[in-house]
Amino acid sequence: MDGYFKLYRKITENPIFENPITLKFFIWCLSKSTYKEREVLINNQVIELEKGQFIFGRKKASLELNMSEQVVRAQLKLLEKLKVIDVKSTNKFSIITVINWGVYQCQEENLTNKQPTDNQQRTNNEPTDNQQITTNNKVKKDNKEKKDNKKENKELFVATKVATPKFENNSVEILTSKYLATKILKLNSNAKVPKTDAELQKWAKHVDLILRVDERPLSDLKEVLKFATTDTFWQSNILSTKKLRDKYDQLFLKMTENKRKVPKKIDWGLVKNDDIIDVEPVDAPSFKPLQISGENIENAISIADLF
Repeated sequence: MDGYFKLYRKITENPIFENPITLKFFIWCLSKSTYKEREVLINNQVIELEKGQFIFGRKKASLELNMSEQVVRAQLKLLEKLKVIDVKSTNKFSIITVINWGVYQCQEENLTNKQPTDNQQRTNNEPTDNQQITTNNKVKKDNKEKKDNKKENKELFVATKVATPKFENNSVEILTSKYLATKILKLNSNAKVPKTDAELQKWAKHVDLILRVDERPLSDLKEVLKFATTDTFWQSNILSTKKLRDKYDQLFLKMTENKRKVPKKIDWGLVKNDDIIDVEPVDAPSFKPLQISGENIENAISIADLF
């Protein structure tokens, strides 16, 4: 799709900006929205789209955004909850409306500057009094429109802005943050960990995003956190809850991989004679331990050689 759309600096003050995944999804929605009323054909059905609307399919969105369908669904619900978008679904597709599209993409009037002809240039070198008055009125009108647009831009995202929640001391988010900070300090007493309530709240916010936005099960989070703070490699790399969220998938895969590893079985044979040379133990779960005495040393060695 050609052309461009506007993205105001005010977005940096919106909660959407604080989550890279949500910001990416929101910008994608803006890019997919139609800038004029038009008709589209979907499964032999004519759909009329208004400004700020587009046809949405989860699978296609997943491919274009390089996100899993689960993450796409979570982001859709989040923007809908924030009243940034409106979703109308059918059994085959959905129509998404960017609610404040007119505010985001307020269009300025295109002023056409007509060049005078040669005769006009020669005969009208200076404007008349009436022309001067008209020009002054036009300048005032343009200034008023710019002022109104500036006011609109200042109020941008106010309708969708929500307050950052404060997490209680006994909440999962705070307890998880404290647990990670404690483990980090055990490795390095000078590590940079939250020292104030405000800093702890920032750490807790990333835990909240893991559970609420990324939709990670709490049971999995506990396992991943335990692995991250005990693994010799990861415990020196996961030094904040933000890092924990960024590396969550890698941590989960590595943790699962380690669980699948089967430890080697050793010392299945029982040797009682100290004079026998040590033989490397071998796995033989289907055989009973071999009792070796001084009377059958030769037989024992020959049997061991067979394995």
